[in-house]
Amino acid sequence: MKIIPLTNFPKGLLDLVGSNNFGENPREMSDLITPVMEIGRLYLAQFLTTVAGIGVGAPTAGFNLIANLVVPTGKVWALYSVAAAFTTEAGVAGDVLVSLVSIGNVRTFLSNSVATAASQTKMSTTQFSDPVMLPAGTKLGVYLQNITGVPTGASSVECNALIAEFRG
Repeated sequence: MKIIPLTNFPKGLLDLVGSNNFGENPREMSDLITPVMEIGRLYLAQFLTTVAGIGVGAPTAGFNLIANLVVPTGKVWALYSVAAAFTTEAGVAGDVLVSLVSIGNVRTFLSNSVATAASQTKMSTTQFSDPVMLPAGTKLGVYLQNITGVPTGASSVECNALIAEFRG
């Protein structure tokens, strides 16, 4: 096996003691190259769970928070996918989006809006190739817009998420 030098350190005290000032860097690299497999997803699979929140009533235009989709104190969520459903009653229509609310009440939308006609159920979904890490206190909710008609209480909003939960 051939050893290839990676770096040449300056002559002086660092060379004398065999040290460097940029952390632990290898001085030589082997010519043997081996594959590496990312096992993070395999490790996280054992922690996957779903959380859901359902709000029934008269949703209003704007942010409708499903209160039990809040990252608990002392926890961190790895968010893999999230879906929001809006079921309208007769004479009521609107658009549904999945919304992420972070610290400071700043909203980041996680999906495009989906128009929902009267007496229908439509879903807005988002999946992530890499999980989105959510710190404690982050809220997942549903954003409704362009509400037409007068909701009387038979409409409903639902938000579901696939997460892995960790201690913060």
